[in-house]
Amino acid sequence: MLALLKMISFPVPKMLPSPHVSACEQLAEMLSPPRSDLHIQSLTTLEQLQQLWKIDKQAYVDCSLEFDEFAQWWTLYPLGSQCLMSGNDIVASIGIYPLLQDQWQAFCSGTLPESSLVPVSLDRCEVSPQHYWYASGIVVIEELRGWGASPLKTLLQYALSGWLSSSHVAYPLQLCAVAEYAIGAKILNHFGLVKQCDAAEMPNGCELYSISLDSHRQALHLLKSKGL
Repeated sequence: MLALLKMISFPVPKMLPSPHVSACEQLAEMLSPPRSDLHIQSLTTLEQLQQLWKIDKQAYVDCSLEFDEFAQWWTLYPLGSQCLMSGNDIVASIGIYPLLQDQWQAFCSGTLPESSLVPVSLDRCEVSPQHYWYASGIVVIEELRGWGASPLKTLLQYALSGWLSSSHVAYPLQLCAVAEYAIGAKILNHFGLVKQCDAAEMPNGCELYSISLDSHRQALHLLKSKGL
């Protein structure tokens, strides 16, 4: 009998962390100060663009633009990608680009793929503020995860408030974005974007979301209500 008992392996009960420990760990993460070496800027060199494209390609795979198309977007509207930098290295980025109304509407109806979009040029935005915008995505490198919400929250605060306050933005404002993953859709919903097209209706197979904002004041109120 003793020999038989030795041969039998019993599962070891998994010890769950106490609610107190879990709460303290989450609070410590929330209270972690932002990394002092991080700063926000738009892309300024082709090397930085190549670096961002590699990060974007890894994140979005088939939904990502090819490099030549990526470079065209940057050439036309260099302010479109706002990046969180550590020295000369990109650690996170969010892209928001102006579109002409006919392209925006064609994209939102599922008749035009992302690869066919051509952003409005910086020079044109300087002369004529734009109503239609496309949030091309947000990415973060693996190494930045685990620092708490502070760095990415800082990126969103500066990038979104700066964009909404820019002389390049006209109201009423129309913004669209696609969600490749369920968590992306959840975040877009959190910021008030509503699904317009199912994945099957879009050329890239990603759900499309959009929002309309009547004024700068309404846009800033939305950010403030979301903790930004």
